[in-house]
Amino acid sequence: MVDAIAAGSGAFLHGFTYNAHPISLAAGRAVLRHLREKNLVEAADSSRAGTPAAGFKKALEHLREEESVGDVRGIGLLWGVELVADKASKRPFPPQQNFAGRVGAAALKRGC
Repeated sequence: MVDAIAAGSGAFLHGFTYNAHPISLAAGRAVLRHLREKNLVEAADSSRAGTPAAGFKKALEHLREEESVGDVRGIGLLWGVELVADKASKRPFPPQQNFAGRVGAAALKRGC
């Protein structure tokens, strides 16, 4: 890397305008304090019984029984539901059916 710098401009620039900026640091510390005070990291642990994430995981697992659900996978509070036209082959719905869009619209209508 030294050769690349010497052969180039001779300068090694690094950093950003927000590095060590007091307001950015204060905001980051406030976020970390809030995470700690509210136990939000623990709450997002789907492998820990009794957490909101574990409840979310359990609720989503029931979707596996639905005919149009090929798979449910994720971790914590980040999950995906695979929607398929054929469960055995995992063949997707044709794009013109807009199946995922219709599912999303139905969920919004129900307040989900």
